[in-house]
Amino acid sequence: MPVYFLIHLYVEADCARIPDIVDGAAKGLVIGGCQYKNARLQIPVNPEADPHEQQLREETQSCSMEEAVSLAVRDLEDWIKKPNSRIVPMVNLRFLCDFEFASPPEEHPETAEARIADLSFWNSPNHESGRHAIMVDIDTWEDLVLPWGDEISDRNLSRILRFTEQVCERVHPYFGFLDSEIVSDMSSALLAQGKIPIANFYVIIGPKSFGNYSLEEISRAGHKIKRLVDGGLLIENKAYAQTDDR
Repeated sequence: MPVYFLIHLYVEADCARIPDIVDGAAKGLVIGGCQYKNARLQIPVNPEADPHEQQLREETQSCSMEEAVSLAVRDLEDWIKKPNSRIVPMVNLRFLCDFEFASPPEEHPETAEARIADLSFWNSPNHESGRHAIMVDIDTWEDLVLPWGDEISDRNLSRILRFTEQVCERVHPYFGFLDSEIVSDMSSALLAQGKIPIANFYVIIGPKSFGNYSLEEISRAGHKIKRLVDGGLLIENKAYAQTDDR
């Protein structure tokens, strides 16, 4: 199984329309350089069972991006209305990214799969950040896309940041992070505690959240800050930036 690099963006459920979140994320990926491929559905084999015990089968659907967005909107809206009906999203949009790889496809056929970025949407009414969050979840392969320590990693990371910024411009997250799934979310709990929430490789702090934090304090800590189009901040964690493998 591959190790994934996670982009998790949290949008306040009460501050945005679900169609705008889903459509904005999909269009942000396309504008950021990705190409829509297809949708992957999770179909319950035993729909009457408890969600924690349901067996799911995957089904790939070759539909347009507009149709896939509509499927994801209906799935997320149904999840919000019936929060105990599932524990994972049932619709996943798949996009092809222009990643580079160290080895040609004939040597590593899995690079075809590693070009894919998966987009899904999670209902998190009791998110650890302290808010009802809709999580925009974008997953890419880490081991082949980001073989840390070389120029390919740097260029692929730039591609990931490029489409992440485009998604942020359209969905306006109040918070988010980018990091390996091995690390996962180390920053949301800090946000809920009122502490400076920088414990991941990259952290995104939306305009509604960074008012409690001093930009001077963040800058003095040595973190690299970029202002996003919607007024949010993209922060590169100094602790990660100084390591040889990152």
